[in-house]
Amino acid sequence: MHAITFAAPGGPDVLEWTKVPDPTPGPGEVIVDVAATAVNRADLLQRQGLYPPPPGASDILGLECSGTISSVGAAISLDHIGEKVVALLAGGGYAQKVAVPIGQIMSVPTGIGLVEAAALPEVVCTVWSNLDMVANDQSSETIRRAGKLRADIKWGAIDEILSTGLHAFHVVVGMSILAWVMMRVKKGLYSAEYYVPVELGGLYWHLVDLVWIFLFPLLYLI
Repeated sequence: MHAITFAAPGGPDVLEWTKVPDPTPGPGEVIVDVAATAVNRADLLQRQGLYPPPPGASDILGLECSGTISSVGAAISLDHIGEKVVALLAGGGYAQKVAVPIGQIMSVPTGIGLVEAAALPEVVCTVWSNLDMVANDQSSETIRRAGKLRADIKWGAIDEILSTGLHAFHVVVGMSILAWVMMRVKKGLYSAEYYVPVELGGLYWHLVDLVWIFLFPLLYLI
């Protein structure tokens, strides 16, 4: 079989897809053909040489996986072969096959895909235990408040962009009108009898003032 291994600690570039011996099931173990695994903090630390595997555990990374049982060890019913499971591992999940004690597997829950299920034994259970058991649901309220805060910041930023952008747009249009009027004045196109464009330019700026007297505060009150 093949597995993701590394010869020396380091960054992600030290990981290699190499051929390794197939695992054999011991008494009370099953072999799982791995469909997917997950990335845990311990995997990153082990790759960096900061988190050695427990004595007797595989030196291949991977603390959880999902897959299908392909063979079983002594004292394990053959009925388990073909069962789709998730497994909590001491190591070895970054491989095509892994040997797992029967007590560390469970069937993939109904409605969950085999790939998604790979994160159930370690990642999902860690989150659930921290939120539900340790924090006693109090952190759920914090998460909701944090989510609301992020939403408030998002809409506040949108309001700021709208107000600032509209203001800049009005100023640019107004300055363009003034420049156009001044160019026409220099050409002598206006007189005491014809000055309508000059009045329209002034009315535009009055309109801008009225809009921002009411609209600008409204954007901050939304």
